[in-house]
Amino acid sequence: MKMSYKENLLAVALNPNKDSSAKIEIYDANREDGNFKILCQVGNLPTSIEYLDFTMDNYYLIYKDNFEEVSIIDLKNLKKINTLYVEHDAKWCSDGIKVSEKTKGVFTYYNDENKINQIVPIGDNAIAVTD
Repeated sequence: MKMSYKENLLAVALNPNKDSSAKIEIYDANREDGNFKILCQVGNLPTSIEYLDFTMDNYYLIYKDNFEEVSIIDLKNLKKINTLYVEHDAKWCSDGIKVSEKTKGVFTYYNDENKINQIVPIGDNAIAVTD
């Protein structure tokens, strides 16, 4: 999971299971009703996600899968793009893609049977994820 710098978007990486391939779900976290609404899904990923990061300006989401493939999602158009089309030098929320096995950006908390049903904020610094 990764929350955007402005705390208005949440990206959740889901591992593959017997019913579906790996995917990333992007949620609108800036809702007045306090609930998170899914904006889009990036599905049919070949393997689970190792790393997620947003740009500081919320224009892009970068991810790396366990095959070492790095991809970028244009958050304005909610679609996957080629890295050649990034219009400016992006500043990322984290220090960069972690390549060490000991410092992965996304830790697996969900087994392959879990499905996220709801994400809600709890206070100012926490969220609850239910399956």
